[in-house]
Amino acid sequence: MRASFIFLLITISPVTKRLIAQDISAKPNAVYLELLGNGLIYSLNYERNITGNIYVRAGGMFLGFSIGDSNPSKYRFYSFPFMLNKVIGKKKGNLELGVGLLYYSFNAESSGVQDTGYPGIIIGEQGIGLTSTVGYRHIFTNNMLFRVGFQPSYYFKSISKGLTMSPGISIGKVF
Repeated sequence: MRASFIFLLITISPVTKRLIAQDISAKPNAVYLELLGNGLIYSLNYERNITGNIYVRAGGMFLGFSIGDSNPSKYRFYSFPFMLNKVIGKKKGNLELGVGLLYYSFNAESSGVQDTGYPGIIIGEQGIGLTSTVGYRHIFTNNMLFRVGFQPSYYFKSISKGLTMSPGISIGKVF
């Protein structure tokens, strides 16, 4: 009886050890909604672990609306962040650093270029900017992802050249 109990413990020990040591942050995919941040207003994102603690991210944002009754002005805002992120730490909560490119397009069915008063965003223009992330990333035991950070960005176009600083908060799922 005692020998069979010891045999059972030896048999299941590697299995239980592997289950307990399994790191949920090792899941290779994530999808999340980010408010403000790299996508400017919001962005829906897909992220893939490519090696170790390096992730590649692609996201997108679209916002369209009309203003006015008789002859409305129609606005369309697009942005697409593409980033490479590094996660530093081995726990569920980690430091996240990233750098990437942001394509943006802000168009209106009204005449001319309109300044929004926000550096880097001019209506009637499109361009590319550098974007980055310095933030905190936490994965909960139910595979929920929470991210919060600070995203400095720089836009290259001469008419909208400028540096912006934006906070960002994300919630999503890893799988």
